[in-house]
Amino acid sequence: ATASPLVTRPNFILVMCDDMDLMLGGVTATPQVKALLGTGGATATHYFVSSPKCTPSRSAWLSGRHYHNLRPNGATTGPGLNTSNLFDHDAIFPTLHRNGYKTGVFGKIHNDQGRWLCTADNHTEPFDHIETECSPCGGYYRTGPGDWVRKETADSVPVLETLDPASPWSNYSEAQYGNRTVAWITELVKAKQLPFFAFIGTSGPHLGVIPAPWHRARTIGLSERAPRTPNFNFHATDHHPLLATAPELDAEALAKVDLHFRDRWGTLFSIDDMVAGVAASVDKLGIADSTYILFTSDHGYHLGQFRIPDEKMTPYENDIRVPFFARGPGIKPGTVFDQLISNIDIAPTLCDLAGISVPPLMDGRSLAPLLTGQADTLDRPWRTHFMIEFAEGGDQEWGTNGMWSTDPSNPTFDIVVRPPWGPNCTSKEQCPANTCHLAIDCPTAMRHNYAYDDQSYNWRELRVLNQSDNFAFVQYDQRYMFGDGPPPTPPLPPIAPAEVMPGVDIVGTDDPSPCPSAPSANNWAACQATCAATPGCLGWTLHVNGPASPVPGWRCCTKTRIVKLEHAPNTTTSGIMHPHSFVAASIANDVSIASRRSDATADGAPAGQAQHEKGTPPAGQVQFSEFYNINADPYQLRNLWSTLSLTKQTALEAEITRRFACAGTRTTPSTCE
Repeated sequence: ATASPLVTRPNFILVMCDDMDLMLGGVTATPQVKALLGTGGATATHYFVSSPKCTPSRSAWLSGRHYHNLRPNGATTGPGLNTSNLFDHDAIFPTLHRNGYKTGVFGKIHNDQGRWLCTADNHTEPFDHIETECSPCGGYYRTGPGDWVRKETADSVPVLETLDPASPWSNYSEAQYGNRTVAWITELVKAKQLPFFAFIGTSGPHLGVIPAPWHRARTIGLSERAPRTPNFNFHATDHHPLLATAPELDAEALAKVDLHFRDRWGTLFSIDDMVAGVAASVDKLGIADSTYILFTSDHGYHLGQFRIPDEKMTPYENDIRVPFFARGPGIKPGTVFDQLISNIDIAPTLCDLAGISVPPLMDGRSLAPLLTGQADTLDRPWRTHFMIEFAEGGDQEWGTNGMWSTDPSNPTFDIVVRPPWGPNCTSKEQCPANTCHLAIDCPTAMRHNYAYDDQSYNWRELRVLNQSDNFAFVQYDQRYMFGDGPPPTPPLPPIAPAEVMPGVDIVGTDDPSPCPSAPSANNWAACQATCAATPGCLGWTLHVNGPASPVPGWRCCTKTRIVKLEHAPNTTTSGIMHPHSFVAASIANDVSIASRRSDATADGAPAGQAQHEKGTPPAGQVQFSEFYNINADPYQLRNLWSTLSLTKQTALEAEITRRFACAGTRTTPSTCE
C-alpha cells in the first residue's frame, strides 16, 4: 500500500558509499553524517544488503528487487546478473523520471556505467543530469582525456569531459561530486524546476584508497588499528573451506591491514565533509522541509576477520550489515528503529514518499512508516526473514588486490603499496596456490597464499531476526542451483576385469616409475606384450600425457600391484594378464570419469589434482551449510549446522528454498513479503 506523502512531491538526495562498513568503526570516521542525519534524523540498526558486492547490490537498490530476480535472460538459477535492470520500466530512476522528477547522477551508480554512459550508443534517458567518471571503481582521481562524462538537463546525450590534472586539490572525486551536486540543486531551485532526485555515489572507501590532499596529514597521523574483533585472524575450522584453509596473517599482512584501515578512514573524512556541505546547502536554499537526505553503503567490509585480509563477498555480519541514516519531513530527530530492512527497500520508499504507487515488480517495502514513527499503521507485520545471495565467486588472491594506488599526476602518497601474496613470502612463486584449485576440494589442506575468493564461493543465506530468533543459515553451491538444476549424471557400471579394457585406467603400483615411453605409441598390444615379458607384472595401462607433463607422450605403465579400476578417457586402455584370477569385488571400482593421466599422472602426480577432478560436485547439490546463532555468537565463531536436529535442518532447507523462488510481475505483487 502507498501512504499519503507527508510533503507533496518532496526532493530526494541519496548518498551511497562504496564498501563502507558498520561493524568495524566506519561510522566513527563520519561524525558529521551521524550528527546531521542520525541524531538529526533516523538510524536503522539492522540494515542488510541483498548481496555483499558492488554490482549485485546496486542492481538491487536501483530495481527494488532480490538478486535471484535479476538474472540474465529470465534465468532463476546459475551464476550471472542482468546489469541493465536500472533501465527497466519499473526501476526507480525511470519511475521517478516518468512522474515528473528531475533526476541527477553524481559519482558511481553502477560498475557498468562506463558501458552505457561513455559510448556512442549510450543509454541515459532516465537521467536528466549526469556528472561522473566513466571508470568509477576506486576512481579518486580521473584526469585522463575523456575520463569524466557530463550531461546537462537540456542535453539528449552526454559528452566526455577532461579535468585539469594540474592540481589534486581541485579534482578529488568526493569534492567533485559534492560541489557538482550543490551546483545542480541550486540551479533547479532558482529555476523552480522541482522536485528532484540527486544520487551521489562516492568513490570511497573502495580500494585503491587515496585520501584527499587536505586530509593526508591527518590520515598519516592516525594511530588506530583495524579492530581486533574475536573473529580477527581467527582460524574458523568448521566454516566453508575457503576460510577453514586460510593461513594465519603474518606481521607484514597485519601491518598492511592496519594501514588499509587508516586509509579507508582518510577517504571517509572527505565523504563526511561532502555530506555536511550538501546538507548545509539544502538548509541555505530553504528546501530542508521538503527534502529527504538518505545515507548508506552498497555493502560492508572485512579487515582480517577469519584470516581474510580485506574485501567483502562473505555471508557474515561484517559484509552484509551497513549504516543507514535519513533525515527529512516527518522524521523525528533521534529516531531509532531495529526492524530488518534492506537496500531493496530504498526504491519502494522513494516511490511511497513521492506519492507514487510502488510497482508490483519490486520485492522491497516502503520504510516510510518506520522512518516517521508510524509502524503501527503497517498493513501487515514487518519482515523477520530476509534472503541474501552471492553468485559472483571467482579466483582472487590478495597479491593482485590494488589496496593502494597512486596516480602519478596527482600523488598523495609516496609509494605504491601492494599486499603480500602469503605468509612470509614476497612473490606468487614463493607461496603458490594449493594443488587443489578449489578449497572445497581440499577442505583440510592449509593454503599457502592469501586467497580471498574462489569459484566454489557461491552461496545463499536466510537471515532471521524476530523476538525469539536471531540467526543466519547459509548454503553453498558452486553452480548456484541448489537442487533446481538437472539431476546428477547416473554412475557408470562397475568395471569387470579383462585382458583388454578400453577407456579404463588401473590405479596401483607402477614399476618402473615414471612409466617409460610406449614402444609403439598408440599400440595397446605392444604394451600388453611388454607386461607379459616383465616378471611380476599383473596388468598394464597405455595412456598419453599432454605436452605440459614432465613425461609427455604415450606411456606404457606395467603394474606390480592393482588397487582399483577407473573409467578414463578413450585415449587410455588397460588390461589384466590373468583376469580369471581376479574377482571383480576384490578390486575397488571408481565409477567417476576422471582424466587422471592428462598432464598430471599417477606416476608422480600431486594428489590434490586427483582430488579436484574427482571432487567437482554434480549440478544442483549443496556442498556445504552453516548455521550461526547471532544472539549467542555475534562474531559467528562456531558453525552449529551439524548440531541441529534433522527436523530443524529440513525446516530451514524448505524455508530458504521457498524464499529463493519469491518474485513479482508487472501486474502481480511480489511474493517476497
